[in-house]
Amino acid sequence: MFKLLPILLAIAPLVVVPPNATAGTCVANSSCPPQPIRFTPGQKISVEVINATTRRLEIQQVGMMNPTSLQPGEKVAFLRGETTRHNFSLLFWNDYRGALIARISQPSARVLRVEVHPGGQTGGHNAVYLRDDGRVEVF
Repeated sequence: MFKLLPILLAIAPLVVVPPNATAGTCVANSSCPPQPIRFTPGQKISVEVINATTRRLEIQQVGMMNPTSLQPGEKVAFLRGETTRHNFSLLFWNDYRGALIARISQPSARVLRVEVHPGGQTGGHNAVYLRDDGRVEVF
């Protein structure tokens, strides 16, 4: 038994450690993935929506307004904040059957920018969800 112990100890790391468990590195501002967009819960922010398509876009802030139209190139802003009770949900769609893609960015600490672009024939996005914990999700 004691003769097998050194052999078992030698092969144990090969069994316990998966082959892809090596740590990766990245170089800041070049190969690192972008940081997720987050806001401080309860912080007052502006949500800018820009229609970057060539067709009319319908948008709706769920639970707060009826659908409204944005013409190509038009921009609208919503204020959200000073409460963590409600999440912010924004739906968008068009009458054309092509898919839409939402590109989100945070140009300043208190601004969430949503640019809606044409996205081809299938897939795409139709909602942006700002959670009460400050995280932003695109669906």
